[in-house]
Amino acid sequence: MKKVLLASCLSGVIILTAACSAESDDGLTAEEILLKSEEAMEELTSYSMSMKSTQEMSADGDTQEMDMESEIDVLMEPLTMFQTTTMDMMGISMNYDTYFSEEHGFFMEDPNAGGWFKLPDSFMEEMMALSDVQMSPEEQLQPFKDNIEELTVETEEDHYIVTLKGDGLDTDALKEQISSITGDGMSEMYGDALDSMDVHELEYELFIDRETFYNTEANIYMDTTVDDGMFELDLKQNIHILFTNFNGIDDLEVPGEVIENAEEISEEDLFGGF
Repeated sequence: MKKVLLASCLSGVIILTAACSAESDDGLTAEEILLKSEEAMEELTSYSMSMKSTQEMSADGDTQEMDMESEIDVLMEPLTMFQTTTMDMMGISMNYDTYFSEEHGFFMEDPNAGGWFKLPDSFMEEMMALSDVQMSPEEQLQPFKDNIEELTVETEEDHYIVTLKGDGLDTDALKEQISSITGDGMSEMYGDALDSMDVHELEYELFIDRETFYNTEANIYMDTTVDDGMFELDLKQNIHILFTNFNGIDDLEVPGEVIENAEEISEEDLFGGF
């Protein structure tokens, strides 16, 4: 179950961007729109995000569905995040909270027994690396420069809609981005799976406010298969994300009782049973 939780979090935090020569109605190219958006998002001091995802996982003729909803608050300086999650899988519903603090570390509520765990320091390093990747326009754009012909741009009254879709996507670039985001610790767990991942279909739709250039909404669909020669898993994901409350969070801290009472666990505790 812990592996499912971590895999779900991974799929939720990966944000894809792209550049191309397609133009909006007011003459901006997709590359110009995305660069302006990334520059605007880099200036944010805080924001909130709501995410809903549905995953269909099939292996050995058995299919399972998992629904997950998350509400996330992010304060950029010092980097602090609070997330509350509801997950339904195989008729079992779980609710749990997580905190990440650049100062104090990564804390996760036990969805079964209550109480809190403090995750290993390596997870803090992964979260900081994730932040660096997501906030860098160059890092986000680089893997998708080979997908120019797959981009379209629509112009609505208040938003640009940039869509990445097609059969000619550079899936090696996609896997490279996933690997760079997960970092060393998570790559040990998912490295072989990423190497054997086959991306059948990907559609990523990003809504960008025409005035502020903030990312306000995203829709992501992925159809993938992981086959390492011994185990084959088909995974279909639908993810919907809303970004709100820009610069609306003045203070966000890990509660003192969580810091004081959390049980520290090691990577062996987390991954030993996988």
